[in-house]
Amino acid sequence: MSMLGARGAFALAVLSLALLTAACNGDDSPSEPSLFDAVSIENIEPPTTTVLRRGTQVTITVTARYTLGSASEGRLALVLQDQNNQVIGPPQPEARVLRGQGNVTLSNTLTVPASAAIVRVFVPLTPQGATSTSTVATVTYTVTS
Repeated sequence: MSMLGARGAFALAVLSLALLTAACNGDDSPSEPSLFDAVSIENIEPPTTTVLRRGTQVTITVTARYTLGSASEGRLALVLQDQNNQVIGPPQPEARVLRGQGNVTLSNTLTVPASAAIVRVFVPLTPQGATSTSTVATVTYTVTS
């Protein structure tokens, strides 16, 4: 066998082994659920370019897209905070979500505090049984008088 033929046969064997290994160890197995969690803000009203005015009432409505893979269920919340990380507004609305993907719309009405320089909107995804989460989407509104 020529040197080129031996190298070609060896390369083909290595490629075949690599493809076989990838097929056996692939992460596309439908029997193994994902442990991945994610959340993003798909839509928010008013738009984030809106400047909020102190002392005025505003309704913030968020549509969040979530992926929950680490638990059979969890919850999404709408949390409003000022620049000092103090929760502002009425109690935060929550929605129960199930494993998988989906969209949830949450809404909260608040009077923008006189002391606020910004309003931060947080949408945390908390898996069932967890006491905290790092899976959070956030946006910020500027506040003026």
